[in-house]
Amino acid sequence: VELGPKTHGAISIEEFETPPQPGESFEFSLVSIKDGLWTLSRREARALATWRDLRKGAVVKAKVIGENSGGLELKIGPVSAFMPASEIALHRVETFTHFVGETWECEVVEVAPKRKRVVLSRKAVLGRERTEARKEMVGTLREGSVVRGKIEKLEDFGAFVDLGKGVTGLLHVSNISHQRIQKPGDVLTVGQDVEVKILEVKNGGKRIGLGIKQLAADPFDQFKKTHARDTLCEG
Repeated sequence: VELGPKTHGAISIEEFETPPQPGESFEFSLVSIKDGLWTLSRREARALATWRDLRKGAVVKAKVIGENSGGLELKIGPVSAFMPASEIALHRVETFTHFVGETWECEVVEVAPKRKRVVLSRKAVLGRERTEARKEMVGTLREGSVVRGKIEKLEDFGAFVDLGKGVTGLLHVSNISHQRIQKPGDVLTVGQDVEVKILEVKNGGKRIGLGIKQLAADPFDQFKKTHARDTLCEG
């Protein structure tokens, strides 16, 4: 490689994806010099270029190349990076092996060139994607519309229903059935698919009221059809 007037260097052919042609120009980093001939590297030059591009808050593509007890080892081009277990997903992840080989979009949460340390977060990117998907989902919900969901959690006062894309609504115990119910667990189970009616959407979707009994005929309406005023009946 000609570096300048009477200045030359040598580099391993293995550092090129395809054999270079005479006259082509590349960026090199100077590794060492012996007898007036520089030993060169392209890998280090590309790594230096990547370090210049890295900054906190930037979103980069990184490939998972390994795991350790604390999280995952990744590569951003030629630069090594680390992702703590707590930053892998929105939920707790127990095992990491199945992630090796995957390529993700990640956010840079720490970059220290002198220490050659880069810390990434996939959780931050997934969190933003879920927030956007939730906003889009909430925008489609209208009072009076009927949607499907899944029972996510049961409480004495009602059930939380997962409507998808991070949107959850409350099915109050008084809106489950026209019959008197002591607690939601008497008629519902976690994981059960249900059809519900949107009763209210407030605070930008932070409060969503749902009902099941509103989808069934009101027993009182039928009672009025079969029982006139002054009719005697047993009860």
